Amino acid sequence: PSLRGFMYDWFLDLSGSFHGVTAGTGGKSVPIHVQLNLESMKIELVNRGRTNLNVSSSSAIVVDVFDIWSKHKFRQYFSFEHATSTLGSVSTSRDALSWPSSITDVSFVRIRSCIENVRDNWYWMRRINGVYSNDYS
Repeated sequence: PSLRGFMYDWFLDLSGSFHGVTAGTGGKSVPIHVQLNLESMKIELVNRGRTNLNVSSSSAIVVDVFDIWSKHKFRQYFSFEHATSTLGSVSTSRDALSWPSSITDVSFVRIRSCIENVRDNWYWMRRINGVYSNDYS
């Protein structure tokens, strides 16, 4: 077995691992990835590209929380301390997500960026006794 064997099938059609490799190496994908750090509950911008990118410190990231019936429950805006995003770096938001204590059911969290070509990122999570959990059993 080789990497090439996992990227293509018998008919030389691309498989899912090809798209995973291009996303991981910053190939055809968007070089900036927005994510939620589940330990600190801060928003992070990860530069997966091959070059340094200038990100305005006033660039807004919007976090929306929805319930399982798509009802909007909460919105919070974030900004970043670092104005540049160097190759392989992570920029962290100033503030943490302040999850309302009234939201205890499973919720969907959407992170939307005003930065050009950055895709939305979705999480589903719940808070039990003040702890964020991804155990839905």
